[in-house]
Amino acid sequence: MYGQRLKIMGDLPEVGVYLTCEETGETGLIPSNKLYINTDSELCFASPLPLTAGEWTLNVCTQYNYRYRLYKKPRMGSITFTVSNDAP
Repeated sequence: MYGQRLKIMGDLPEVGVYLTCEETGETGLIPSNKLYINTDSELCFASPLPLTAGEWTLNVCTQYNYRYRLYKKPRMGSITFTVSNDAP
């Protein structure tokens, strides 16, 4: 995942990356210590859930501040995507 000010940082329990299957409601958490890359512009991780066909939502929750002073309230962002079984 690429973006700006993405780094997962903070001590609140909700901080992390959440992957949710919209069909089943199943959610997997990727904590900051399980991220392969955790920078302010890039996150890389393995999915904690098998990516089945359907709609998915990825939520990022962090207290990161580029000055390394944690925000008191976490910031959140999300993206929705579709996984398909159709071969090109």
